[in-house]
Amino acid sequence: MLSELSLKELFFLYLLEYFKNGEDVMPTTNSAKKSLRQDAKRNMVNKSRKTALKTQVKKFLTAIQNKDVQAAETEYRLTVKKMDKGAAKGILHKKNASRKKSRYAKKLYDLKTSVK
Repeated sequence: MLSELSLKELFFLYLLEYFKNGEDVMPTTNSAKKSLRQDAKRNMVNKSRKTALKTQVKKFLTAIQNKDVQAAETEYRLTVKKMDKGAAKGILHKKNASRKKSRYAKKLYDLKTSVK
């Protein structure tokens, strides 16, 4: 979605959200305007990263529900990779990522032992 939108469109979308949240003053200085543009860009990038992470987690959990060990292992590896990258980029806290990785590893282990 991010690549399809131009910077002006991103800025416009961010302004819509900005004013929807109760902000009613437009920035007047050039530095404040630039800061608003940067915030808009970062907001969209962070949203896309968070959405990709959530999608990957859902893929892993559906593989667990389907009791497909091979698919669950590959999806787990991808999920852990995305979580680590998300923690490094500030999408989620590193301890939150660690806790979730541990829980997902336990689910994968339980699946492996129950299938045997």
